[in-house]
Amino acid sequence: MHLRTATRFPEERARFYAAQVAIAIGHLHNKHIIYRDLKPENILMDEDGYICLTDFGLAKILKDNA
Repeated sequence: MHLRTATRFPEERARFYAAQVAIAIGHLHNKHIIYRDLKPENILMDEDGYICLTDFGLAKILKDNA
């Protein structure tokens, strides 16, 4: 199913995408990066259905204990 033709996702698929976003943001936080532009346009998907966050223009790198 192509994303442009899908009007709704099954709950299991939506849970899969939400978990991937949470893991990606958690990884960034472990690297002391705050991602501040989360919106659908900044979430890309590969041919296998895995997501990638893009547009780090508003991201902030924390230094020391900031």
